Amino acid sequence: MKKFRRPIRNYILSKIVGVFLVGTLHAAVPSPKVVQLAHAIAQAEGYGVLHSIPNRCNNPGDLKGTHFPGQVGVCKGGHARFKNAAAGWVALYNQVQKIADGTSTKYTPRATFRQVARTYAQNYRPWLKIVTKTLEVDDDDEVGAFLSDRDKLRVTYLAQNFDFTDWERWAQ
Repeated sequence: MKKFRRPIRNYILSKIVGVFLVGTLHAAVPSPKVVQLAHAIAQAEGYGVLHSIPNRCNNPGDLKGTHFPGQVGVCKGGHARFKNAAAGWVALYNQVQKIADGTSTKYTPRATFRQVARTYAQNYRPWLKIVTKTLEVDDDDEVGAFLSDRDKLRVTYLAQNFDFTDWERWAQ
């Protein structure tokens, strides 16, 4: 599968499309973690593979439905068709952001990558393997923790508040 070598270009394109779709410069800017997860999902869905549904429909997330901004129709299997790739990326970023915000109707931030994979993909095992390997996370890690860096913040807090003057006692 083709690796994504242009995430910054795609990110900038999504901002430009966001400006047109929202009509303001205050379009939502996805966090780097949202962009990372979106690109891992796109890779697992086969975006970038010649003649794949995500490629033909400008739909990197292989999203299904009829309610996405920038959508111009429906492809084979009920997949959304977007007017261009940038509009497809914006839709995927928005869906991933909904998971992070807790406003998704299908996924909660406490859902593990395995739980998300079982709902998101029909053949979830290879999808899960690609996403978790790309993001360097475990199958049972929570998606919300990845998106928010909650665990990293907790470790940083503990390190900052640990009394290192009594280190010899803790090292035994």
